[in-house]
Amino acid sequence: MGMNIPGWSPDLERSFKEILFRFLEEVHSTKAAMYLQAEDGSYVLMTQYGFGKRDALASEHHQGSPLVVKAREIRSTPQAFNDLNRSPEIAGYLEGAGTARLLLVPLYTNSGLIGFVDARDKGRKRQFSPRDVDRAGAIANSVMSLIRRAGLHGEQETTDEVSPKSRTPRSAEIHVGNRHLSYLEGMLDSRGLAGVLETVGKVIELPGIYGIALTIIASKAATTVIFATEAMQQFDKNALLRHQTETMGGVGIAPVDSANWRVGIRKLSGGEVAEPHSVIATDVLLFEESWAFVGSILAASGCRSVRTGSERLRRRARLESQLARLRFSRRAIAQRLLVPGERTYPDLEEHSKNVSRLSWKIARELGWDEDDVELAAISGLLHDIGMRELDYDRLYRHRSPGADEQRTYQRHVAVGEKILGDLGLPQITAAVRHHHERWDGEGYPDRLRGNAIPKLARLVHVAEVYDVLTSSQSYRDRVSSARAMEILNAGSGRQFEPGLVEALAKVV
Repeated sequence: MGMNIPGWSPDLERSFKEILFRFLEEVHSTKAAMYLQAEDGSYVLMTQYGFGKRDALASEHHQGSPLVVKAREIRSTPQAFNDLNRSPEIAGYLEGAGTARLLLVPLYTNSGLIGFVDARDKGRKRQFSPRDVDRAGAIANSVMSLIRRAGLHGEQETTDEVSPKSRTPRSAEIHVGNRHLSYLEGMLDSRGLAGVLETVGKVIELPGIYGIALTIIASKAATTVIFATEAMQQFDKNALLRHQTETMGGVGIAPVDSANWRVGIRKLSGGEVAEPHSVIATDVLLFEESWAFVGSILAASGCRSVRTGSERLRRRARLESQLARLRFSRRAIAQRLLVPGERTYPDLEEHSKNVSRLSWKIARELGWDEDDVELAAISGLLHDIGMRELDYDRLYRHRSPGADEQRTYQRHVAVGEKILGDLGLPQITAAVRHHHERWDGEGYPDRLRGNAIPKLARLVHVAEVYDVLTSSQSYRDRVSSARAMEILNAGSGRQFEPGLVEALAKVV
């Protein structure tokens, strides 16, 4: 799909598709397709999800296509179409596509319309809402960010700025050929990369070492980022690339054309003045069939720290890769636990994902370490897992439950605990059981009070109540974010831990 777009690749398509899936998760559209402008001016289908063989999905749109004309008209603001009678300009297209509900999301730059997303058919035949339009705009920003990182249509994020002047480089600054390094999720995720960069900061402090080059090779494209001390003089970039190419060839990695190899420099503070004659030591840190992670140390001639530095980088990269795979597996298992079979509960899924994202934000705001931040996100995702085993369809939207319904509903925490009990996730299991405890001890199931409530449960409780109050899919009338915070502040010190309410206010 879309292979006639310069710079496009199967790996890049998968990366875009991951973003496209957010329309399913956040907007509940059952189908979405992304188009980008080709060299002949037409808009070509690049990737999609949800469309079957019987669905009407154009492989390309010409300049006069109703969608292209409309996308150019609305520029950078997504627009929802829920009624054919109110959308005469694209009514014919919608009828031909067999749908009455469409969310059109332009991909617009200073040079004009470079593409768009056609998202259709919100689940359960609901209409697209203003909130869906806002979410679509946020997703479009993510699409445009990847377009810039990939260098498509001349949209680029440069990698050769000199910043920041610190000894530990920031992972957010590394980009890879046609994708950000975080694309390597499950092999070397952003957290794992941060660990490697921490070691880079330590290795570059060893005597005689004045630079470290990290390279990612994927889909016949490569990006090298050189972390160099301020004192590093000019060096032979071509010699570095030749050295890395020779080393990669030794393990069967095909060479990368220089036209597809980007190089940038990040200056780090301090360092000894580099000698004009230097050595390069290269190691393939990680290697899979479709990608490789390579590191080179730039050092003074005769430097005795090269072997030590190389070994530290290699050990850290392989350790972080193993841990990233474990994290990826744990998140995948959590997603499967939430939706284990063919029967789905869209409202419950959306609520769980909202609480997960909010729990993650609160945990980061509180300065929790990365392990606890991830546990918070997974706890938020699974906190209501017990609901699907009960009479969910009847109970979830019940506005005036009787005593029997309330007792049945309250069982979901014990049922969730039982589901997770033997999976080796004790902290998450405790959060699931206790996320309805109250700070004053008046909650359930065990009437725990204050700090006796597990901290993950206290956090999830705050996040869940906020989402229930503000979500349009909730069982109760939706209120504004400001009103929700008034309610939460009123319960601070009674229902909620005060510090968590304060942290929530900073992230919503």
